[in-house]
Amino acid sequence: MYNKTAILTLILVSVAAVSTTSILVSYKAQAAVTSSSTTTGTATGTKPNAEIKVGGGNATYPFLGYNPQKVQAKTGDTIVWNAVSPIAEPHTVSFVLDNKTMTAPDVPFAASTSLPQLTAVPPGSNGQPTVMPSHQGNGVIIVGANARANLPTIIDKTGSPRMINATTPYHMDGTEKYVNSGILVEKPQEQFFPGSSNSFAITFEKAGTYDYTCIFHPWMTGQVVVK
Repeated sequence: MYNKTAILTLILVSVAAVSTTSILVSYKAQAAVTSSSTTTGTATGTKPNAEIKVGGGNATYPFLGYNPQKVQAKTGDTIVWNAVSPIAEPHTVSFVLDNKTMTAPDVPFAASTSLPQLTAVPPGSNGQPTVMPSHQGNGVIIVGANARANLPTIIDKTGSPRMINATTPYHMDGTEKYVNSGILVEKPQEQFFPGSSNSFAITFEKAGTYDYTCIFHPWMTGQVVVK
């Protein structure tokens, strides 16, 4: 007979499995629409001054972490983050320089009731959109994958968002409100996350302390100090 600890462990494992499946199904639907604006791959043409490993894990640092967690750099230096997790565990490198731009992987969107028929991709797969009644009118609420969390995105100082190519180093001047790598996974795990990349690079153009986190795992934090 299971004891309480064994039962609790079984419940937690089941919840984690369901959560991961939800992320995969939701993200695939979003990436199928937006993948044309991004490129899967590794940052090219980059001679990094420092490399940070994303995920992985061993006896000296957490599985869900950045290694090293803190690096120091000079103005003009390029830092590269490389995904090293051996499993399909998504991570991001997300600089939230304006708290109002913090986001989540899946967010609700209002829609009219005259919705087109939504079909799972590929057909027959075990997927279904989350559609809920709206209490603010006659429409409905759809929970969908958030492109600004899952794909490489910049929000500049004016608040204007734009998608970027993750394989080209981004020159960060410190005035941005939000700089996000999009999903980072090790090869060949990108097949599970269309539009994802294996690495992300930033050239820091201004001195300062830059804190970042993983949107999927908020307890994952890192810091770049530029002098």
